[in-house]
Amino acid sequence: MKRNTFLLFNTIIRNVESRIPYIQLSEDILKSKKRVKVDEKDIQKVIEGQTFIDNEKLKEDDLDVGDIFLGKESGQDTYYINIRPTCNLRPYDGESVEDVRLYLLKGEEFEIPTKKASIKEELILDGKQGHSYYKIYCLYNGKHVKFKFKNLNIMKLKQLKTEKKARRIGRVLPPYITELRSKYTSYLNRQGLPRIPYEIKSF
Repeated sequence: MKRNTFLLFNTIIRNVESRIPYIQLSEDILKSKKRVKVDEKDIQKVIEGQTFIDNEKLKEDDLDVGDIFLGKESGQDTYYINIRPTCNLRPYDGESVEDVRLYLLKGEEFEIPTKKASIKEELILDGKQGHSYYKIYCLYNGKHVKFKFKNLNIMKLKQLKTEKKARRIGRVLPPYITELRSKYTSYLNRQGLPRIPYEIKSF
C-alpha cells in the first residue's frame, strides 16, 4: 500500500503539471531597476532543485532508480547512484527492503575550473572521454560529482550500509538519471578496436 500511495502521488503531480497552461512571463520583471543580489549559492540551489530531491522528502523504505548514497572510502567521501530499474527494487515475499540488490555506480567529487581557458579545455576533454563517465553538477550541497562507468557495484542495501558506511542522501531526477543510464548502456555496448601501431602515428 505504501508503494501504491507513492505511485498515486506521482500520478497526481503529473496530471497537475499537464494541465498548467503556458504562461508568458513579462520582460518587465527582468528589466526592473530594483535588483536583488544573487550569489553563487543561490544559483547552486536553483540547479540542485531541478536535479535532485533531498532524502528528507523521500519515504525511507521506498527505493528507486536514481537513489544517491554517500559513504566513506579511504577517508574520502564516495557517492553511489543506483541505476537498477524501479520494477526490480521491490522486495520479494519474505524479504525486507534491506535485502534488495542495488546496481551502483561509484562517483567522486570534482572541482570546476575557475579560468575560462581551463573550462574550455575540460569541455573538450569531456567530449573526447565522456563515454566512460557522467558528471552531475550541483548534486548535493553544491558538490559536483563524476560517476565512472567502470566502477559498478552490485550489493544489497544492508551491505551498502554496513560495508560502505553509506546512507541515502536523495534521488537524481529525470532527465539527468535518464541520460546517465542511456550513456551507461552505450558504454556497455561499445565495440573495442585494436590500437593503431605507433609506427603509423609517427608519420
